[in-house]
Amino acid sequence: MASEFGEQLLAKMEESRSNIKNFEWKGPKVKNAEGELVQEKFRLVDASDEQLAKCYKHCKVMLFNDDKKVPGRVVLLKEIADQKNKCGVELFYRDAKTKGTDRFAVVDALKTATSKLTDADKDSLTVGEIVNVSSDYQNLTTELIIDGGLDKLGRFDRSHITLTFILKQGLWFSKEESAVFAESFQPNFTKHDKLRVIKEKLGLPKEAKLYFNPLGLTYSELKSILSLRSKKYSELSLEQLKTLRYKLLFALEDEVNLHIAQWNERMHQLQIVAKSRGLVIQ
Repeated sequence: MASEFGEQLLAKMEESRSNIKNFEWKGPKVKNAEGELVQEKFRLVDASDEQLAKCYKHCKVMLFNDDKKVPGRVVLLKEIADQKNKCGVELFYRDAKTKGTDRFAVVDALKTATSKLTDADKDSLTVGEIVNVSSDYQNLTTELIIDGGLDKLGRFDRSHITLTFILKQGLWFSKEESAVFAESFQPNFTKHDKLRVIKEKLGLPKEAKLYFNPLGLTYSELKSILSLRSKKYSELSLEQLKTLRYKLLFALEDEVNLHIAQWNERMHQLQIVAKSRGLVIQ
């Protein structure tokens, strides 16, 4: 019975998703003359041919715009992957330093090992293919590691890691942090009271939306990321590098993938409506 209900529900959802009359375009929220947030909405079947073409073009911009200040989601996804790798390279060198190996020794060894390779082979060769390293680093290319050893990774751009995005991850104390903060919390404190104290310690505005989440950042991680600025990878703290590579950039990647799926779905709907009119949009 449950299986039959599930099949019916899925069929109903698919029918609704493919019903051209349900396709709706929602514009950005903007403030009107009264200062209220309003959003333009219209059904795609009611849109003019020109509107359909304009909406489709907007989708492509949101996906593929190559403006560095406002990159499309597909372009941003590649940038995030690059940031993860560069954080990994810097972590590789921090780790090597604790074992007594300096950057120039690594660079010299890699240059010697790859000296007879073609440029194409060098571009794709990973460090894990020539030496035994931690699984955290084995997929990093030797060329990128050499760049890191020579401090040529460039500057980390934090513009896409907004305060809203950071706080959305939530907070969850480590055992040590729980013990420390227990001294700052009165026995009758509610979650709201505790968050108020935490926001005061972090210098966050009262209206900032912070909440507890077992999958969230520790207090130490949150504090380090709130102080994050756009700077050279070699200038980032160890905790910032780890929090970025192993938590925040993965979360940002998930969010961007969701946005990509949403824009692709809108393009799909626009194509269906256009096709129903014999219209070609691209």
